[in-house]
Amino acid sequence: MQASNLLEFLEEDTPQRAHWLGFWFADGSLVKSAIRLVIHRRHKKYIETLATWTNDGRVYDYPYLPTVYWQKKSKPAVAKLIELGGKERKSRTCSIPEWLIESPNLNHFLLGYFDGDGTI
Repeated sequence: MQASNLLEFLEEDTPQRAHWLGFWFADGSLVKSAIRLVIHRRHKKYIETLATWTNDGRVYDYPYLPTVYWQKKSKPAVAKLIELGGKERKSRTCSIPEWLIESPNLNHFLLGYFDGDGTI
């Protein structure tokens, strides 16, 4: 399912949103008015899928590092991500959002988390 923009994607209760939320919780960042995901260059197609599903953001190459990143600057999208349980400097403070515990998409969130981190 393709959304018309990142904010719409974050507002839809879909398995894809749950998966990318999990991935972001594991490996993403929130910087002022931007949402960012950084991954190894060999997984660029994976992050390009996010850009396609959200119909928003762009994938950038770091010139001297083996990484790529997807970023979208959007204060409304950042506010929605925070509403969904995201935090700045979340490395040791984020947990599974309570609203997701009873959701049929919990497994998709967990799979996204493992895709982003690979460990518990």
